[in-house]
Amino acid sequence: MSKDDQWMGTDDENVTAGGMEPPYSENILRLLNPLRRLIRQKQLIDKLHAKLDTKIQSLRQECLPLLMEDGIRRIPNEILVNIFRIGHRSTRNYSFLISVTHVCRRFRSLALQESSLWTGIKVTPRYNTDKILAFIDRSRQQDLDVTFTIGGYGLHAERADFPDAFQASSLRWTSFHTDSGSFQYIPVDLPLSRVRKLYFVNESSEYVNNIPWMLPGLQGFVGLNAIPKFCCTTPLLTECMLAFSKRFIQASEFMNCLAQLLSIENLQLVFQNTTPLDHNSMAAAPLTLMPAVQTLHVTMEVEDDVRLVKALLSRLVMANMSRLIIGCQDVKDAVTVLKPLYSRYPRVFGTPRIIGLNISSAKDVDITAIILEPLHCVCHLSIIIPHAKVITTLASYSGGNEDLREKIGSLQILRFVQCHQLLEQQVETLADNLLDNGSGRGIQLLEIFSCRSISEGFLKDMSRKLGDKISWRT
Repeated sequence: MSKDDQWMGTDDENVTAGGMEPPYSENILRLLNPLRRLIRQKQLIDKLHAKLDTKIQSLRQECLPLLMEDGIRRIPNEILVNIFRIGHRSTRNYSFLISVTHVCRRFRSLALQESSLWTGIKVTPRYNTDKILAFIDRSRQQDLDVTFTIGGYGLHAERADFPDAFQASSLRWTSFHTDSGSFQYIPVDLPLSRVRKLYFVNESSEYVNNIPWMLPGLQGFVGLNAIPKFCCTTPLLTECMLAFSKRFIQASEFMNCLAQLLSIENLQLVFQNTTPLDHNSMAAAPLTLMPAVQTLHVTMEVEDDVRLVKALLSRLVMANMSRLIIGCQDVKDAVTVLKPLYSRYPRVFGTPRIIGLNISSAKDVDITAIILEPLHCVCHLSIIIPHAKVITTLASYSGGNEDLREKIGSLQILRFVQCHQLLEQQVETLADNLLDNGSGRGIQLLEIFSCRSISEGFLKDMSRKLGDKISWRT
């Protein structure tokens, strides 16, 4: 008997409780009888809901694969090829593309005819020589992007055929990813003259990593926790990125590394909690000439990184550097690096005309001083600071009736990118006080890109007001 039945009596309205009590009064029965009917109907509806839920779930399980299959059939070949490419790049070995060719005839035909899909060769500890050779064959004669990371496994006896099988394709390698544990297994006589870019991860305790002579055509180097020492001159090497994460480095060896990069045009240095073992030796090191550098990108995370960058830049001479990009977490760290540019005295590390500031601080960043304190020779200032604000009023910098256009020096282009806290009124104030008003002084172009707090309508109004002195994109 249900709880409702216990409370309301039995189903038979004429039977008294226990056969002894008098029946309910007619007034109560007139209320109880409809209530009982509604309860029974609700119970039937609940059962029906349960059956419908089960049926819906079953239909979903049957329909979803069919919907997916129908959707895949409608996907254009170009998009499907990109899906294959992304899937292959996101896996550590060759299993994804091999599996794709077994899904259906269309997948196999499309994958096999698109030879560029098979140019990413990944050799991992549990590689399969036959499948790797299948990749090479299906790539036809296109350039290969090779990842060779067998780590400490080495070339075991059952895999001794791998170098010979792979050697025939080495002249097609143009991009090469490896690590310090795997690099030692590459034969020194392997012809890699067409490798243009080398990605190298140092997983050892060594501070310096020898890069052998077999890469004469190297144009780009990306190193993680690695100080490369090239065993031969690299006249074609124009791009270099050196990143260090939670690492001790020998400052003297690092400076020696930079000294041999005479052809580098684009240099990127990333320091994340990096500490020099011999900090004093860097401060006392002779000036290092890097005459070809045009773009310098430095990223620093903690205070040790900032001190390292400051000491490093005091010893570098980049006379032809035209662009400086700074990434940090606090505006004061950026100012520390920019400090030499606030004076007209000869600068050691160069006189960039383009500066980009990428500050990831979670706190509000007052950018007034950055804009109004003149940076010598800087023409283009790009600010990528999500929490950027004009907190200090411009009037406090005006010195009474002084025109602020006189204070910004050589600055001609001011760009805000993803400055989501920057307000429309602040932008309007900057435009009124800093843009050239026909006097020949002031900013020539104000750029607003992807700043969420600034509406498209406001930017359109500013465009009508300022014409070609403002450029924007929401």
